[in-house]
Amino acid sequence: MKRIIYRPAPFEVVPNGAVMYYLPLNHECVDAIVPDDFSTGGTVFYDSLNGPMLNEPPIHHFAGWEF
Repeated sequence: MKRIIYRPAPFEVVPNGAVMYYLPLNHECVDAIVPDDFSTGGTVFYDSLNGPMLNEPPIHHFAGWEF
C-alpha cells in the first residue's frame, strides 16, 4: 500500500476512503491510501514509494487526515 496525493483526470473515479481538499499551490487534490500498482491519468503531487515531491508548505502534509 502507498499514499498518493494527486489531481484526478476528468471523470476519473477516486478510491474509496480518499480525502479531497484544497492546497494553496496545487489547488484541489485527492489524498488516498491505495495499492502499490495504483495509477492515475491525472497529475501526481506525491507518491510515498517515489519519495517527497509535494511542493507545498510542510503544514499541509497530512491535511485532512484524522488520527
